[in-house]
Amino acid sequence: MQYFINTWRTPKNGNLWSVTDASEASLLHTDRGGNVTVTLAPSDPISQSLMVVSTVGGFQSLGEIENFHDAVLQDGSRYSALDRISSLCDHTNISISEILNFKDWPPSFAPKYVKRDLITPASGALPELLELLSEWREESTTNIHWVFSQTVRGLSLSEPLRVSHFAESLEELATFQTDDITNNTRLARFGELIVSPPIRSTSRITLFKPS
Repeated sequence: MQYFINTWRTPKNGNLWSVTDASEASLLHTDRGGNVTVTLAPSDPISQSLMVVSTVGGFQSLGEIENFHDAVLQDGSRYSALDRISSLCDHTNISISEILNFKDWPPSFAPKYVKRDLITPASGALPELLELLSEWREESTTNIHWVFSQTVRGLSLSEPLRVSHFAESLEELATFQTDDITNNTRLARFGELIVSPPIRSTSRITLFKPS
């Protein structure tokens, strides 16, 4: 199993790029892979603000995450740096997630965008839903990397399945929606396995650091 840590930040007005730059510096300071993204199209543009999401990945166990946290807490300069980023934000939070049905990144893949869908499975439907999406991923014809993840059960009550689609261009994301999603015969069964339509947002990747 692989795990990753997401830090969700909503910058105060006028601090978007300061938070982005500081988040990138924080990721580069680690020996882990990951990425930093800035909201391009939020799920609700009327009431939601732009977000900066920082992902630190490549953890093979929860023990490795615990060691990572220990190192941050024992290093006053790192802890203070994270605190300074938070002071530039209206909201900061952290989630720990596990990757379900892991698949290696394509070689020489350089994504610029990520579309995240938060999906709430119907009661008891998660195993079938994940199998359906995994088959869908294997038959996909576009140059999109799919990642299935969920917050670690037992650490949070949040249960939605997160499906992230990484792409090297916006055009590829649009083609993917038409060729691999809208016209796919699995779409009807997908609708039967979920409670409500996915909550979707699209972000620009400002830093992509391979593991």
